[in-house]
Amino acid sequence: MPPSLLTSSQLAAFPVSLRRVAKVAADPATAPEDVSDALEIIRAAGRRITNYGQDFLPPLIYGLLDPDRMPPGPEAISSSDTFYSSIACAFRALTLFRDIVDESLLRKIGRDFWPRIWIWIQLMDSHDFFPELTSDLCPRFLLLEIVGHFLRNEATKQVVQSTTGFGVFMAHAWVDVVSFCERTAAGVSIFPGKAALYLALSPSFSCSHPNTESFEEILHGLGNVSNLATLLMRYISVLVRDSESMTVTDSQRGFLIKVLANMLMFISVNNDALWSSLAHAGYVKFITTLTIKLAKRALQPGEHAELHCVLLFSVEHLLLITRQGSEWVAKALQAGLLTALNLCIRLDMKEELLLAAVTLIFGTVARATLHYSSLRALGSTYPKFFALETEHSAVFMKLPDSFQADWRRFVEIVQERILILSRFRATEVSSIRSCSNTECDVLRIQRRKLRRCGACKLAYYCSSECQKLSWKSYNHRAVCAGTYGAADDRDTRFQYFAILSDYQKHRATVLQQKLAYIHRTGNLDFCVVLQYVDGQCTTHVVPRDSYKSVIEKHQAAHMPSVEMHVVEFIKSEFESETRIALALRRSTSAVNDGLCFLACGIPPRADLSSTEVIQEIKRLSELEIVETYDGDANI
Repeated sequence: MPPSLLTSSQLAAFPVSLRRVAKVAADPATAPEDVSDALEIIRAAGRRITNYGQDFLPPLIYGLLDPDRMPPGPEAISSSDTFYSSIACAFRALTLFRDIVDESLLRKIGRDFWPRIWIWIQLMDSHDFFPELTSDLCPRFLLLEIVGHFLRNEATKQVVQSTTGFGVFMAHAWVDVVSFCERTAAGVSIFPGKAALYLALSPSFSCSHPNTESFEEILHGLGNVSNLATLLMRYISVLVRDSESMTVTDSQRGFLIKVLANMLMFISVNNDALWSSLAHAGYVKFITTLTIKLAKRALQPGEHAELHCVLLFSVEHLLLITRQGSEWVAKALQAGLLTALNLCIRLDMKEELLLAAVTLIFGTVARATLHYSSLRALGSTYPKFFALETEHSAVFMKLPDSFQADWRRFVEIVQERILILSRFRATEVSSIRSCSNTECDVLRIQRRKLRRCGACKLAYYCSSECQKLSWKSYNHRAVCAGTYGAADDRDTRFQYFAILSDYQKHRATVLQQKLAYIHRTGNLDFCVVLQYVDGQCTTHVVPRDSYKSVIEKHQAAHMPSVEMHVVEFIKSEFESETRIALALRRSTSAVNDGLCFLACGIPPRADLSSTEVIQEIKRLSELEIVETYDGDANI
């Protein structure tokens, strides 16, 4: 017969009233269900006594968690009552351990107990078997609470975090916590083991010292990155909801905000796979709405100071979203991006980082105004945003002068693009196009008089002869193959339209720059560069060789009647710049001839900004008709 789990001296350490019960629990011959009843009697006796049982209970608990007492394998689960009874008995022992454990006890016995505790936790978790044996709302929370004790103790923390399979258990516990909090109004602040969850997830989601192995295990426990993205959004929603509750204390609210900041910070520095999954899960609308909610809370007097830190992270997420491209910008604008920025600006606090992030968002949104979808989304929301200067002038005037200048520049760009959008829509109704044969003299004609290429649906011809000539001589076959099916790419057509609008706006300046180049060099071997910095266009005339590699890639680079330009998008220090070649068709060569004639009549080192020169340039600019070869856009 196997020996008792307790020696005579260990049994003598029990109070007299509990020795008989302890002897029954320690007897290997006792049925598991009877051991459970005995443990419940012991627990009930010491439930109201502090530090009760620390001297005599650990040996009994240690013996009951012996791996040799584990039930048969998985094949016996469905048929064996012994399996369920053994699980229930171990769960009672773990409950008893939870009741007596503290920091000093863990320092003594933690390293010896953890391997045995973990074996049983892993068994329960792997079979997802959690009988409702206690008053706890979810038995897994009790296991999580026990784990929390080990994580808080420096002597055992490292042992727990390096345990194989620990991350998988934490993933399952995390799902349980979120599901429980979504079902109840109690929330994160009251569930057992809340600190354990935070302590366990923090090393995995820490930006300064991430535990890669633990994170990979959590990901494995959740199944894939998509499930992680969805769970993050659910968890953040619960944290925000609970932090707004009137029932939580100030310290509990601070804890929730700290966890919320940790989760947002983790998302900020994570990989593209997570961001892609978040996008598919609706994160753009989610974080925009969250920022609006947080900003409104921050505007209320007496709100928790750490909320500003969380708000900064959410605005940083908006910045990261707007850097993903015009499609993301459009979604954010539809969700209320400008409203969120408006509220952040009105916070009337000296948050340099927050204002810097808002300024960077101005730049990314301004760049996106060259795209139809983004500008259309912007058009319905910008009036209220632009009223900031007048409706909240007291707050606005307290902002730094540099920020006010950035704000006004952004407003100016958006208003200008909105006007271009209205003109673009008008041209779509009654469009005037040109024959796509660059040798044709038909530069402007009503759309109904032109025939569209049936394949690419981008090229228009005034006659079948022009179409055949373009197909053979100017290699429309290759152009057509590369743009097949792009007829509905309104974004591309609008981008060319907007760029051409900016060219027309700066046309006199471009001619003056061309004149200066011709006067200085004596040749026409130049290239016009339209440079965009945060949506704002400036022009330069430089030697063609400076951008030869970009220009040569364009199919129309050597066509007659085509003047090559380069459009250069200068982005932030975190993003690479983009250069594209743009072919502009000119209605007449008289403009360049006039510039050459004008340059020959100007003495060296003469003032090119004199009234006579400016008037002549203005006359030449009125002669010029320019349209894009690329995007079928014209002004």
